[in-house]
Amino acid sequence: MVQSVEQFRIFLSSPGDVHKERDIARELIKDALPYTPFIRERATFDVVSWDDPKAKPGLDARLTPQEAINQKLRRPSECDIVIVILWSRMGTPLPPDITRSDGSSYQSGTEWEFEDALNAADSRIILLYRRTEEPKFGGRDPELQDKLDQLQKVDAFFENLKGDDGSLQRTVANYANADEFRDLLRQNLESVVSDFLGESFSKELGVTKAAVENMLAILKEQKVPPDQLEPKLKEIAERHLELTEKLHILSNSNDEPEITKLREQAAEAIEQGDYDRTDELLAEAAAIDRRAIDEQQGELDRRKASAALTIGQQGELERARLNYRQAAEHFSEAASLVSTVDSEDHFSYLMKQASVLNDQGREFGDSPALLEAVKVYRHIVKEYTRERVPLDWAMTQNNLGNALSTLGERESGTPSLEVAVDAYRAALEEYTRERVPLDWAMTQNNLGTALITLGERESGTASLEAAIDAFRAALEERTRERVPLDWATTQNNLGTALITLGERESGTASLEAAVDAYRAALEEGTRERVPLDWAMTQNNLGTALWTLGERESGTARLEAAVDAYRAALEERTRERVPLQWANTQNNLGTALWTLGERAGRKDHLETALKSVKNASEVYLQEAKQTQFEAYFEERISEIEAAITRIS
Repeated sequence: MVQSVEQFRIFLSSPGDVHKERDIARELIKDALPYTPFIRERATFDVVSWDDPKAKPGLDARLTPQEAINQKLRRPSECDIVIVILWSRMGTPLPPDITRSDGSSYQSGTEWEFEDALNAADSRIILLYRRTEEPKFGGRDPELQDKLDQLQKVDAFFENLKGDDGSLQRTVANYANADEFRDLLRQNLESVVSDFLGESFSKELGVTKAAVENMLAILKEQKVPPDQLEPKLKEIAERHLELTEKLHILSNSNDEPEITKLREQAAEAIEQGDYDRTDELLAEAAAIDRRAIDEQQGELDRRKASAALTIGQQGELERARLNYRQAAEHFSEAASLVSTVDSEDHFSYLMKQASVLNDQGREFGDSPALLEAVKVYRHIVKEYTRERVPLDWAMTQNNLGNALSTLGERESGTPSLEVAVDAYRAALEEYTRERVPLDWAMTQNNLGTALITLGERESGTASLEAAIDAFRAALEERTRERVPLDWATTQNNLGTALITLGERESGTASLEAAVDAYRAALEEGTRERVPLDWAMTQNNLGTALWTLGERESGTARLEAAVDAYRAALEERTRERVPLQWANTQNNLGTALWTLGERAGRKDHLETALKSVKNASEVYLQEAKQTQFEAYFEERISEIEAAITRIS
């Protein structure tokens, strides 16, 4: 920047009772102010004071205005800044021949100095200070009356500054003591001088004086370090000029008349340094565009929601046609459309996408589809967190467990089953018995099912025992009176866990409990109500009875097992469910074989042989499951040998 130097004359007016303040003022003006940032090397200062003790030759503090003028001293009206400081004294009285134009007298030389500056033809900066500290006068002070008179004159002086309504017509800066005066005067002088220099800065920076004032205020507000003030001021000025130019260009770049007008007004406001007004105008212009955007976005969101609804119905159609993968694609697209429009719909479509992928995997043996379902469920629990939607999060964890459990049943290892168990247990942290008792019971049932499969692959019994605990917990809410069919399902599952555990134990307690659980299930899961579930439970009951019968010497349990298997075959027909029919035929053959050998009954063995051959025919010929060929050959051979022995 090209710098020019300004010279400031500062007149100092004060009675003798504020000599400390007078010294502070001289010190600030001569030793501090010239080195203040932005003022340094830009301004010089002369202190004009008719009682300056450092003046040469020394001046008499009792000089009258005329005497001072005669000695070539500047009047207050000839100085740039006039500082007037008052406390308890008004100052030395003037000769009677020095009066105002109306003939009235001045109270003191200080009052004359103040009014000389005030009445100057051109405006002068007058800084008027009043010390508010209560003066201390001794009761026996011989000058007490004079001091009281002086204090009264000071009060009268300030009273005269008030208008008819009692308000001060001049700004008076009050301070309590000399230290407070130092800070106050320094702030005022820096502000006044900076304002004087604004014209210089304006020319150097190429911006208006008002803009300079705003920039200086910004630097002060942001507490920019002194050594960075000038470069930062230049930086702000450059940005100011760029912004002004861009605003002028922008004012012609929009077809919207209202926005164009606001931008033009903003360009004019910033040129004048009115940043607040500029911001208001730009905000108003932006608000117009935002309203238009909101209106268009609202219409776009409505269209997205409508399209998602239609596409979602396509998904439902494909689900009804068992085209689960196509359904998943539709639900995925619908979810994407409403991802920023409706959180609930987004969640619903994602859940449907995962659900049909799970159906694809479960019903068609499509393990990749199960993996895709797992991926979607994991995405959902990350987006719809426990903190945000605890019950939805719990439902998703339960469904994730279902997909992993199905996947784990098809795998040889246990990782998927272990993660399924973790997912169910996570769901139970929010699906509590107190909050959602039936959902809690459902998840306990699902947990038990996964633990059975896990327990079947482990050598120990911990998982099986945990499964039994889970099923029994579920039955506390899944009661026969409340949800009879769910109660029957859980009773069947409990029986399965107990029989699996009983097979590993030497006693019969778990097996007996399994029989009780299956028979309980049959009380509600009747043939008339759920024929295939009834047949499944009869098959399971037969297995529990056969296992018990093997450990006993009699034939009653084995005969009951045969009855249960034959009952199951009344609904598990070859035409309806061929593999399940073959499974029960094989189980019936096993029971009859055991019964025939124990009772010496050739007819039982012959029927057993027929049942096993029926099962073999379905597995090997219809289902093409040739991995069972050696198994059936061995069983058929052994039964035939048993028939030969009895014959």
